[in-house]
Amino acid sequence: MNQLVNILNNVFKIDALRDNQKEIINAVMNGDDVLVLLPTGAGKSLTFQLPIVTMEKKAIVISPLIALMEDQVIQLKSKKIKACCIHSYLEKEDRQIILRQLNQYDLIYCSPEWLSINGMALLKHFPCEIVVIDEAHCISEWGYEFRPSYLQVDKIIKVFNAQVIALTATANERVIHDIQQVVNKPLKVMDFLRQKENQFLSVIHCEHDAHKLETIHEILKMAGPTIIYFSSKKQVETVYQWLQEQGFLVERYHADMQYEERMSVQQRFMRDEIQVICATNAFGMGVNKSNIRTVIHYHMPKSLFQFIQEIGRAGRDGQLSQAILLYCANDEMIAYRLNEMNELDLSEIQMYFNGVELAEDKHNLMDVLSEKYEQQTIIDKVKQHQLSKRLAIHQMLEYINEQSCYNAKLNALNMISETTSEIECTEKQLCSHCKKTPYLTFESLSYQQHNKDGKTLLNQLFNELYDFT
Repeated sequence: MNQLVNILNNVFKIDALRDNQKEIINAVMNGDDVLVLLPTGAGKSLTFQLPIVTMEKKAIVISPLIALMEDQVIQLKSKKIKACCIHSYLEKEDRQIILRQLNQYDLIYCSPEWLSINGMALLKHFPCEIVVIDEAHCISEWGYEFRPSYLQVDKIIKVFNAQVIALTATANERVIHDIQQVVNKPLKVMDFLRQKENQFLSVIHCEHDAHKLETIHEILKMAGPTIIYFSSKKQVETVYQWLQEQGFLVERYHADMQYEERMSVQQRFMRDEIQVICATNAFGMGVNKSNIRTVIHYHMPKSLFQFIQEIGRAGRDGQLSQAILLYCANDEMIAYRLNEMNELDLSEIQMYFNGVELAEDKHNLMDVLSEKYEQQTIIDKVKQHQLSKRLAIHQMLEYINEQSCYNAKLNALNMISETTSEIECTEKQLCSHCKKTPYLTFESLSYQQHNKDGKTLLNQLFNELYDFT
């Protein structure tokens, strides 16, 4: 224990652990397989990084986004902890350098796709003792649709006979069940999820898109660092251009942008060179920025689950923040359409088993599902998954149409266990119904733009990756 405290103080530069972190770390060091439910900003990463470093063990960290991997690796390298990430955007030469010296790393970050396609062959001699599944809710959220490699993490765990640490800031009973089933090991569920007590909630009903733009314009005058989430890349670009014309320091972030450009945008936002990011939900998991004051949803999220995850990125410093959802009549149709775009049709399941070639993404998904389950089980699971997505949209509409207290409604809809805390919103006035105001105002920061070149960050990352001094 003395060694753990020494590393906590001198390597991670943290004076003391929170009680929930102590409990999680004790379970990890005891060798338990755990599923950790801990809010965004509550120190999830430390609960696996600290015991891994203290016990001098080797770990593979399965992570969903490159930005998230790189952010964590840069932070670990700054603490002289030997870590790396391997992903598709690495140059061949850079990847080869990492692979030649694998055993020198303590933590290797990679995606489930990289592992399932060729990573296992390349890592077979890496003495992995712990498999960490970061953002573990992705198993349930994405696994049955467009990232089937998440359904194969049990293979990785079995190959290494590794201890499992799964972590997420957003979960419900269905997600917990999915994670347990896919991992194929009994996990000790450690539930520390609590509703945020420093976040003001608001829903603003708008008549049309022009009304949404007018509302955003007013909010941004005194909103502090802000993320605006959209369901459409086209709408991201439209609002981004419009806000630029209005004189705001704004950038955009979505999957059609070049990787270097996305990284540049993220880093400039982190350095307070940009006030506003217009983004799809591709932005956020890798953003360890404590002073985000405002999260605005231009379109309603597809689920309460997604909503809680995205608004959780504000107020990580413990100071007051706000989450504002803009809603026009029938906005839910966008969510329904997005769900249908990725859904595996039941007729496609039958076609697959009849030997009919499907679209590549659907065929790959069916390859994974058919390896794990019988045909009828696949049908049942897909039906249940699709039903749960429709119910999730209904839940969002319940929240949007709440007439008394948004915090009370969010708490009721997101109840995971009897320990989930309740917020007395009438006392704290943490929603627009109880405070009788549609949004809050915050002090503006002084934003200064510098170099926009994302290559600077990439070079920094790669130079740090290979420095073992």
